[in-house]
Amino acid sequence: MPPARVVSFTLRAAAGLAAGDRTVTVKVADPNGVEATTTVVARVLPPDFAPSVTPSNLVLNAGGAAGTIAAFLTPGSCPPSTDVTITPSGLPPGVVVTPTSALVSPPDFGPALFSFLAGAGAEPGPSTITFTWAPNGATPQTTTATISVCGAPAAPGSP
Repeated sequence: MPPARVVSFTLRAAAGLAAGDRTVTVKVADPNGVEATTTVVARVLPPDFAPSVTPSNLVLNAGGAAGTIAAFLTPGSCPPSTDVTITPSGLPPGVVVTPTSALVSPPDFGPALFSFLAGAGAEPGPSTITFTWAPNGATPQTTTATISVCGAPAAPGSP
């Protein structure tokens, strides 16, 4: 490779990689076998925010009262500077959510409250739902919660 040539490359941190410095060795070789190596230090930053929900397991009675899940965004070292839209998806059949999405804004990113209601015909059993946090112009993050639907109460027996 001629000395005046510039080769660009991009480094990306794998999901879940702990924050800290990493030494990266770069090797350049030409077709004639001429090689050169150098090292660079890549700094992996903590996440921009951590998403969470509480409770992580919500029990609903088919045809009964609604239950609430609070979605939180805990800012990290580089928090979003714009609004973040939180959207639950993957609801079990017969379960509705209000609102269908919520917006949280900096700097407090206050919790978003979602109300889930299982209709009388909702299918009993547990389902995993996904909450997606989508900052404007940034990579979305997700977390999950479980909604367990109990069957509708049985009709009273005759006296």
